[in-house]
Amino acid sequence: MKYAQKLYTQSSLAQELKVSTTTVRNWCKLADIKIPKRRSFFSCLDLELLACFHVANRFLRIGQFDYVEEVVNRGGLKLYVQEVRRTDLYSFLTEFLTPQEQDSFFVKILIEKLIEEKSNESVNSGAAA
Repeated sequence: MKYAQKLYTQSSLAQELKVSTTTVRNWCKLADIKIPKRRSFFSCLDLELLACFHVANRFLRIGQFDYVEEVVNRGGLKLYVQEVRRTDLYSFLTEFLTPQEQDSFFVKILIEKLIEEKSNESVNSGAAA
């Protein structure tokens, strides 16, 4: 997870995304994520949660103010995509998005996370056998 493992402050994340720091702070508030203090870093979990918020808002067309009610209260982005789109999140991100959309910073974070989860599941299921 090379994107989630890099350390980002509010300003470095805003620079990476080509948005203002105010936009990053607003996304954090709307996604119900604690905003890191000045010169502090986002955790990997915070980046993943921001990625979920961004994907839901941009590609699933969920309103910014509806995110917590629609996605978080249903159990997260994975369950939301399974219920509404009737596919798993990995398939949605890799098959339904264009290559340009897949090149998005937050989409890359989620794809890397899902690949890592799949590899961990296969290792765990192989060890259990």
